[in-house]
Amino acid sequence: MLSSRRRPRQSIWPQVVATLLMLGVVGTVGFAVGKRAQPQIRKSQPVTPLKLKPSTAVPMDLRQYLPKKQFSGVAALYRNGKRVATLAQGQATTQALNTPATMFEIDSVQKSLTAGLVMHEAMQGKLHLHDKLHQYFPQIPGSETITIRQLLDMDSGLSVHGSFMNREYVDDQTTVDRLITKLRYSSAMNGQGYYQAANYVVLVGILMKVTGQSYQTLVENQYIKPLHLAHTRFAYDRDVAGVAQGHYWGKHGVTDATIANTTHAQQHQELGTGQLMMSIDDLYTVESALLSGRLVGGRNASALLFAPGSLSTYGGGMYQNGPYRSANGFGYGFECFLRITQSGRDAVIVMSNCSVPKAVNEVASDKIAQAWLTH
Repeated sequence: MLSSRRRPRQSIWPQVVATLLMLGVVGTVGFAVGKRAQPQIRKSQPVTPLKLKPSTAVPMDLRQYLPKKQFSGVAALYRNGKRVATLAQGQATTQALNTPATMFEIDSVQKSLTAGLVMHEAMQGKLHLHDKLHQYFPQIPGSETITIRQLLDMDSGLSVHGSFMNREYVDDQTTVDRLITKLRYSSAMNGQGYYQAANYVVLVGILMKVTGQSYQTLVENQYIKPLHLAHTRFAYDRDVAGVAQGHYWGKHGVTDATIANTTHAQQHQELGTGQLMMSIDDLYTVESALLSGRLVGGRNASALLFAPGSLSTYGGGMYQNGPYRSANGFGYGFECFLRITQSGRDAVIVMSNCSVPKAVNEVASDKIAQAWLTH
């Protein structure tokens, strides 16, 4: 997603803060409007017990980590490519419960898919990671210094001044062009990790230039069709069957949560950064295929793509966390947390359609990952 709702793992160093003060205000570029939802609570779906072979068993229960009555979403554990434990709880909508097939917005976790598309084109020889941005968008400040690799790692030195989102969506190229007029460059920040989703919108612009195809077409041809993803669609799709409704935490938690209303224009303009709705298994399928190298030209290409680019450890849409990689998504009443081993075989995924305060779900995801992925 594109706004300051994003919470990167690493704090910004004092020199970063000083640089930003010189740059001026960096505006948020995404927003959501909520209205009061009518409480209509149903009994949560039963929990799938955690039953594993002794060699892989972990003394844990997903219910011990996530809020017992205040978690609305789906969480799952994966071992050797298979889902072995599931917690589905709460309501997707007022008419349906959350299930493993429910589609949630993955928000910024989508950036790893965008990075995978870039690597695919690199393996096809249509671009190179060391290409200077000037080759594609010479009008962007600092483009003679910035590389595609730096865009992937968010250490380009670029930031957004003000908002580029418009009430009316025209097309993806217009979205990219409007963003470019809002970009600012800091040479002091070049090479320093600084989370700015605009880097990935620029990458989408490059993808469209070198392929002559829309971002949606690329996603469909590289992910949805070859991986047979039956529960994946773009947020602006008119077909909402099986899609969860996002909510914001209410005074009493889930029971009086407010609906997160978003427009199709907003969803279109989250270009490459937070427009996909996916089920938990579809998300695992894609991320596992990316990390294994299946979709990007082998394990060596995958290791190169997701290598940490700076002290923030961010690279290719993921953070490096010792034995596993992670990605976080926040926005429009959804949360998504991915923790997955470098082989792509084992994973923890937590998806929620109600944003909760104090990073409760994120903290829970990290605790589950420590228990499940590091033993």
